[in-house]
Amino acid sequence: MVLSASLLAFSIIAADVAASVPPSATLTIREAIRTALEHDPAVRVTRADDGSIVVGPTNPDGSIWRFQADLLGKVRSVEEAYRDLARAREEVAIFERADRDAEAVLHREQTELLLRGTLDMEGAERQLKAIQKDLSTRKSTVATAERTLREQLGLAKSDVGIVVTTPTTAAPLTPDLDASQATMLAHRPEIVEQAVIVRLGELGLLTARNQLLPVLSPDEVADFRALGLQLDRPGTGASLLMLAPILRAVENGTLSTSIDGTTPETFLDRQRGYTFPLPIKYRGPLANARSAQYLLIRARNEEQRLRDRATYQLGRAFLEIEAAQEPLRAASRTRLAAAEKRKREQGFYNEGRILAGRYSQAIHEDATAEAAEARCRASYGRTLIAFEEAKGTLLDSEGIVVESPNARKPIVPSSR
Repeated sequence: MVLSASLLAFSIIAADVAASVPPSATLTIREAIRTALEHDPAVRVTRADDGSIVVGPTNPDGSIWRFQADLLGKVRSVEEAYRDLARAREEVAIFERADRDAEAVLHREQTELLLRGTLDMEGAERQLKAIQKDLSTRKSTVATAERTLREQLGLAKSDVGIVVTTPTTAAPLTPDLDASQATMLAHRPEIVEQAVIVRLGELGLLTARNQLLPVLSPDEVADFRALGLQLDRPGTGASLLMLAPILRAVENGTLSTSIDGTTPETFLDRQRGYTFPLPIKYRGPLANARSAQYLLIRARNEEQRLRDRATYQLGRAFLEIEAAQEPLRAASRTRLAAAEKRKREQGFYNEGRILAGRYSQAIHEDATAEAAEARCRASYGRTLIAFEEAKGTLLDSEGIVVESPNARKPIVPSSR
């Protein structure tokens, strides 16, 4: 009876604490992301509605691709903190139900002592204390997860709690590696930015090489027009024989080779070679071409390095998804078995065939199995977030559109 009195006092204190808990504010995942972006000094939110969130960088001179890469990390951190809080609150709700059920069993033992003829107050109180201890641990986890989410959202500490409403998905996913890799190459900001740098390097090399070409006069252009498509035909030394009929036509005056309508005397007198003199001391164009070539090689190597790293991250995300699905399926089977055992033990307890401690233990095991499934489901959800980030489609999946500060037109990612 001493244990019953102490347990009753503990229940009264817990009830007073629960009554003093402040009200909570609901928050969806879309609202959480919008709040985090609105409080980020580097992000400018231009429009936010139920369909999409249009954002842009506050610094118009910065790289738009670097901004998207930073935005991906920001959204991923917010989603992970949101899912952690959702998992912690789900576990608290599970053990709160188990606490009520265990208290109901203990109260029934106290009220039906004379009718049952047996008493297992010690076992029921022991299981109830174990459940309440787990509940207290889960509540401290909620406080930590909520503090982390507030830091990600940029919100100050408040007495009003945050209740997340967007559920965590547990649907199995079997992604396609080839399609995901193609989507990654078109959506990853660092890869797209480096591809633009490679293209600029190619144009720079083309410009540098053009400086090595001689400037053609109108007469030289007319000579090349006389040759026409014969210059593009494949062949070796025998291809020079194809010039004979053209040369005779030009010498006879039947083929015009000039732009202004005048015909030169002979093509052989006006022919030009493919070499030109270059002073030894003037090596600027050649040095510029060599420098542009080195820059292009370095840019291509960097692009290949980024592709290899992104491919590795994508493959690792695939493995993490497969590794997280098996524990989730095992936890689901364990929860179903624990629920079935609890239902069976409840029937035995109502029939008076088992004591209250055994039934309270079944309640505790059922709550523990359900909480383990919630943790595995949250871990699986984190792998899906990492997979979307590896593909570069995390912003697209959350309806976030990045607006270019120069063109003032939204940069909408291509379809997956």
